Amino acid sequence: MSINKSRQLNNSNNQESNVIATVIITICAVIIAMAIGYHWGYYRGIQKSQENDVIGPNNALTDEFGNITLYQGPVISINGNQLFITAKVDENGEKVEKTVTVNTTNDTMYRRINMSVPPIDPTELENGVENSREETIELKDVQIGDNIIAEASENIYGKTSFQADQVTVLSIGN
Repeated sequence: MSINKSRQLNNSNNQESNVIATVIITICAVIIAMAIGYHWGYYRGIQKSQENDVIGPNNALTDEFGNITLYQGPVISINGNQLFITAKVDENGEKVEKTVTVNTTNDTMYRRINMSVPPIDPTELENGVENSREETIELKDVQIGDNIIAEASENIYGKTSFQADQVTVLSIGN
């Protein structure tokens, strides 16, 4: 009888060991799956946010409703009150590089931002510190090759011609 009890006890211990091993393996598998899922989602989110960053899809600023309000790109030609830039435009859900016509008026505001000068703390501006990074310019100061941001007050999604309310020249140095 003692041999049977010993065998039963060994079988019972083996069964408990098997159950514990199965539980541990299952917990490890779940943790690994969660880690893989987290990292996949995290990096997929980073990739998506880079595709739809502040300058959103197609080098265009999007608001909370998905409207595009500006395009960014180099000036390739100037004709009177029109600036022609190369920018990526959404065409059937794909980014296509096109020439975009930026129409300006007498009401269009122009400024230049020197990107090589560090930004000024807004509280310093309130205290009367001059913003040497930014200056007001005119249309005649915009040159071919300048990298600009042309901003509109309307949704310009998919448009290759629009009226700009503000044109900002991004420069490095003077």
